[in-house]
Amino acid sequence: MQVKNIENYSTLRWHRQSSALLRKKITNIKERTSITDVIEPSEPKDNSTDLLEIEKHLTTAHDLYFSRLFAEAIEEYRTTQTLISNLLNSSESGDSSSIFDSLLRVGVDFISSIELKTPETNPNLQLSTTEPLNSENTVSEETKEIKPTKRGILSPATKISIKTGEEGKPIKKRSVRLYVGKRTVDIAWEDGKEPSTTELIEKIYDRRTKSEELDEAICKYFSTEEFSVMLPHIMSYVIPVALGDCYYGLGDYEEAEKNYLAAADYKYINQRIEVPSLWIKLAQNVLAWGDMLYKEDMFQEALNVYRLVLEAPGSASVVNSESYLYKHNSLKITGSTVSKMLTEYEKTGNTGDINPQLAIIVLQVKERMIKLSGGLDFRGIPLNLVPVWTFEYLQNVARYFAQQAIQAEREYIDFIETADNKKLTRQQLKQAVDLAKAEVNLAKKQKDVAVSETKIYQEGLELATLRRQNMQVNKNAYSLMSWEKIRLDASNAWYSGPDTKIKGTDKKAYEILFDNTLRTGTISREYELGVMERQIAELRQAEEMAKAQYSSAQARVSAAEQLERIAMLREAAAKENLIAFDNQTFTADVWTRMGNFMKNISDNYLDMAINISRLMQKAYNFEFDAQQNSIKPNYSSKSINGLLASNALLLDIDSFTYDMINSVKTKSIPIKQTLSLATRHPYLFETSFRTTGVMEFETYMEDFDMDYPGTYNRRIEAIEVIVEGLIPSGGVKGFLTNCGISRYRTANFNTIKFRIQPKDTLVLSEYKVTGDSFVFSADPAKLKLFEGAGICGSWKIEIPKFSNDLDYNYITDVKIIFYYKAFYNENLAQSVRNNLKTLAGINKKSKILPLRYIFPDSYYYFLENGIFSFELDKSLFPYSESGFKISSLNLLAKNSNGADSKLTVLMKVPSGKVPVKIQTGSNVEITPAPTHPWDSLTGGDALGKYTIEILKEDNPSLVSDGKLQLESIEDLVLLLEYDYTPAL
Repeated sequence: MQVKNIENYSTLRWHRQSSALLRKKITNIKERTSITDVIEPSEPKDNSTDLLEIEKHLTTAHDLYFSRLFAEAIEEYRTTQTLISNLLNSSESGDSSSIFDSLLRVGVDFISSIELKTPETNPNLQLSTTEPLNSENTVSEETKEIKPTKRGILSPATKISIKTGEEGKPIKKRSVRLYVGKRTVDIAWEDGKEPSTTELIEKIYDRRTKSEELDEAICKYFSTEEFSVMLPHIMSYVIPVALGDCYYGLGDYEEAEKNYLAAADYKYINQRIEVPSLWIKLAQNVLAWGDMLYKEDMFQEALNVYRLVLEAPGSASVVNSESYLYKHNSLKITGSTVSKMLTEYEKTGNTGDINPQLAIIVLQVKERMIKLSGGLDFRGIPLNLVPVWTFEYLQNVARYFAQQAIQAEREYIDFIETADNKKLTRQQLKQAVDLAKAEVNLAKKQKDVAVSETKIYQEGLELATLRRQNMQVNKNAYSLMSWEKIRLDASNAWYSGPDTKIKGTDKKAYEILFDNTLRTGTISREYELGVMERQIAELRQAEEMAKAQYSSAQARVSAAEQLERIAMLREAAAKENLIAFDNQTFTADVWTRMGNFMKNISDNYLDMAINISRLMQKAYNFEFDAQQNSIKPNYSSKSINGLLASNALLLDIDSFTYDMINSVKTKSIPIKQTLSLATRHPYLFETSFRTTGVMEFETYMEDFDMDYPGTYNRRIEAIEVIVEGLIPSGGVKGFLTNCGISRYRTANFNTIKFRIQPKDTLVLSEYKVTGDSFVFSADPAKLKLFEGAGICGSWKIEIPKFSNDLDYNYITDVKIIFYYKAFYNENLAQSVRNNLKTLAGINKKSKILPLRYIFPDSYYYFLENGIFSFELDKSLFPYSESGFKISSLNLLAKNSNGADSKLTVLMKVPSGKVPVKIQTGSNVEITPAPTHPWDSLTGGDALGKYTIEILKEDNPSLVSDGKLQLESIEDLVLLLEYDYTPAL
């Protein structure tokens, strides 16, 4: 398969043999030449050594580059340039075009200077050859191999031929065969003349500009003749690009840019391979240059550099038309391709057929621009980020990298010469400058933190306002909706289950659904409305807190700006002192070759350590609810020549351990608690979840206060979701999302803290925390989903209909299991209990009782006689409840004859003396309203004997042959709302 983007595989560091072998050849030629000078002093000098010397230095430079010794490689490349320039006469120096022509003339002169002996042939015989003469060829009868003289070097591709002219005189023709990629180029000329430079340009240089063959674009040479002919290309393209690569490796991006652009001016540059390759190098240089500035928080400077590749998001144009990448005569062709790609990418998000390596670099720059425009730092870390790794793990990693940086730095110091007093004096001034820079950086960071805090509090204010408004809408809608209607909808939902039996059981589908709801009790409508009202007040409180924090954050921004200006003035003064010192003495150069290598290693470790430390700091602040800000953005301002920065960082890293030990905290308590959505949020469960599969809900403070009063700082460890009802064997598929706002109670009853954090989403699958955690072992170094978030907050559960094969009416409940840690305070516990007693509707619940399945004997007696007697006892209610009183009664009859079959029913309750008669509604239900006859049944004991009667005289439509026919009534469902006394 043909390689599509061949420019990715282009190389300019080709050499035919090692520098050691070239050095040996040069020595041999010089020795042979010295002998010749003694024997034949009149012979002209051999200039092949000059070319071999150039080739040797070029090869050495390539080898040094591969060894990443960029500074030494630059020196060798510069030497190569000098040696090539020495081949030219002083009058031949000038612009790049004249230098090219002059160097090509050097190659022509070298080829034509090679002297060959004439073969012994018949003068009348026409001689010609079509193949190069070398040891591998079979010598024909017409042509013999030509041996070079003592001063000539005959390439395997160099030959002569003799032809007979018009007058019968022999004409000596000379030719050379050059290998250009996969093809050969024959250059011929008459003896005594010179090869044509025009022919060389046409056959080699003009052709290579449009060639799509990788071998032809790469500057390969297999002989000194070929090397001499390629000198113009080496001087104009190979060396400038190679120098650019070396400066890029050293981080001198400005000098790298100059050399790359010098190569772009080469008039015989290959448009198909070399131009895209050079464009990529320039774009890589822009990326690295901008990254260097970005890491130093020099945002505007970084933005200016990145703009050489593309414009910032929201600009009128996708690229900067004045950038050399889009304006230079050679580069603008590839630039046009990139511009079109970016335009299409904005519309479709597709890069098309563009070179992936090129697209990657361009999109990397785009990613940097997006972060810059979004006010993020180089690593994209906003102030409110919560790392996925734990503080303990990040601290260990940061400490390891810092220690590695210290070790490498010590190795580097071993290579530094002992400084004299003058140098130490200068370093003291340098240290003052560095400290001033650190102060500026710190002031800038403080300002940035203040600005970020302002944005966070503004977002929190907006989110709290939105949630409060949504809660108000839900409360208004719920207050207008019949409580009984919701309960009937719920019972109808599971009652609509099929009559077919479930495999593996002796029960029908709707019987299974009934079993799931047998002991379920939902909160009362009064209590749910009260909860909504309290939540509205709580979110209103969050709004007020956010407003106050927003105002204080704005003040901190103004203060930080003033501190930044002061720090900048101090830095300017320190720099001025240093400049004055330098004007009187000198600037010491302490770098050595090995020391520079070790310093690079140390700097890399230091950079990694700073990155991890910044994440560690955020993890610490999140896990311990702290506000530590010890990690500095830059540690290069420490001690002599920027040394010992790693030691300073290590001290800051360990300061977190000291702070943690000295922060007195009580022991945390692990807690597991299950929250039923059908119980705690019956309105949203019936009106939102059943209809759409989506439900947004809040976890309230009293949801956890009622079960565990006195607990505070409740932070989530893990969450599990259980869907109950008639569901597929593989379970359901969906998502549970923490919407980013969480709340938690503090040890002070009147203080509630709010936290804004990134959203987390749990995928609902067959995975179970309790069973599958052995297979999916948790990474102790990583924060789990929702870990650390406040347990009270905003949530969203989604069980999409398009990915689940189930009837949502068959879902009886969704339970959220919270695994969390909390602290306990006895005084808080008493305050919470006292508060719970005052909550409206806190002592009221409702239950759905499927009487047929609870009292089957009474049901079958009812079918024969029309009387259903049963007794409710304590076993049907939570043990923590007592003093049950009837608050409301509703009845639903499941009638196989249809919903329009109305019935007349008599109901007697434990405290009632006579039954009360009423007719069912259109859905065979009895739903009391104000002044309803069943109002007289409320207020009495909920525990005791109940009687439901359907008599013949009241229901003649059910009488056949003088006997009640009640087989169509499949069940009677009692909806009981009751008051109770909690065990507080």
